[in-house]
Amino acid sequence: MMLSRGFWLALAASVLFLLAINVQVFKNEQLLSGGTVVRLALVPVDPRSLMQGDYMALRYALEDPVRAAMDEADIKRNFDGMVWVRLDANGVAQFVAIDKGQAMDEAELKGAIRLQFRKRDDAIKLASNAWFFEEGRAEHFEQAKYGEFRVDADGRVLLAAMLDEAFRPL
Repeated sequence: MMLSRGFWLALAASVLFLLAINVQVFKNEQLLSGGTVVRLALVPVDPRSLMQGDYMALRYALEDPVRAAMDEADIKRNFDGMVWVRLDANGVAQFVAIDKGQAMDEAELKGAIRLQFRKRDDAIKLASNAWFFEEGRAEHFEQAKYGEFRVDADGRVLLAAMLDEAFRPL
C-alpha cells in the first residue's frame, strides 16, 4: 500500500506544529524555573465570567504610572513597549521609566529590570490579564494582592502565582 503525498505533507506539518508547541512549552518552563522574580501589585477587578468559568481579571497598579509617563503621541497609538522597574525590599516592582530607546543615566537604571507591556486602545497590558482557577474557589483568590511573575533577560513576563498581602502563595 502506497501512501499519498498529501498524507506525508499532513504528517510533516503535524510534526512541525507539535515541535513548535513543545519548544514554546519548554521555553516557558525554563522561564518559570529560572526567571527573575518580580511582583506586581493588583488593583481589584470583577473575578467572574459566565462563559469562561471562574477567573480573576487582573489589573496592575503599575499600569497607572506607565500611562502617566506616556506622551500624547503614545496615548493615541497602539504599540508594544518596555518599562523599567526597580524592585523594593519585597520584590514588588516600582516604576522607573518607559524605555523609549533614548540614552538614560546609568545611575538611574542601576538595579532596574525591563518588563514588556502592550498599549492597546486605552489599556496598558502587563503580562497576563487573567488568573483562572477551579469553579467555586473565587473567595479563596479574592484575597490576592500581588501577582508573582518570572522575567527573562528580554523582559518577557510570565505569571507564576497569586500572592496574599503577606506574599504567601494562594
